[in-house]
Amino acid sequence: MHMRRVVPLLSLLLFLLHTHPGWAKSTIKKLTSQKGTAKAQRALDKIAPPTAIPGRTNQHYIGIGIGQTFLRSGFEENGYDSITIDGYYGYSASHSFEAYSNIHYSSHRYLSQRVYLTGVAFGIKAHAYKFDSFAPFVLGGLGFYHPKERRVVNGTLLETNSKLAFGTNFGAGVELRLNPQAGVGIIIHYHNPFDIRQDNQPKIEGSYYKLLITAQYYLK
Repeated sequence: MHMRRVVPLLSLLLFLLHTHPGWAKSTIKKLTSQKGTAKAQRALDKIAPPTAIPGRTNQHYIGIGIGQTFLRSGFEENGYDSITIDGYYGYSASHSFEAYSNIHYSSHRYLSQRVYLTGVAFGIKAHAYKFDSFAPFVLGGLGFYHPKERRVVNGTLLETNSKLAFGTNFGAGVELRLNPQAGVGIIIHYHNPFDIRQDNQPKIEGSYYKLLITAQYYLK
């Protein structure tokens, strides 16, 4: 029975090859090339599966951080910790290092006293390693700070003179790249403005740090 089915098929194939050689060659070439392509793709998938989101260089991003600012040293005597929002901008110079800038403002109250914190910080962010789309990092740099206080000095409520100061900033955190254009993360960012001397009252001194949930948008 099998031979009776095979013989007519072979006869038809030989007839087509004889009468339409061009069509037969084209059909055989397409079939073999499709099989070869599929086989090669399966082999590549086994050898080197695609990574989730590879790191990119020469890319800009903007971000926002929402969390809490914790006052330290002299600042905590004149204000409570509060919820704040920070802005971030970065540029990936390589797969391991990024340049970043941070801008922030916060107001803190304790009874009639106040602490106002404004800062623009710059620095370098270094990724310790990258595991798939997950990347821990450390950062550090310098910045410009403009702290101001309303405080009690010798029983009198006084406002400090407004002056610009230099300072340091550093921190650490983790990032998770969701897709080529978006990411989220957590950061602890510490700011330490240098002391600011006052004319007729004690100098402004203090530091603060922020614990933030961040979201980034990567520009093309």
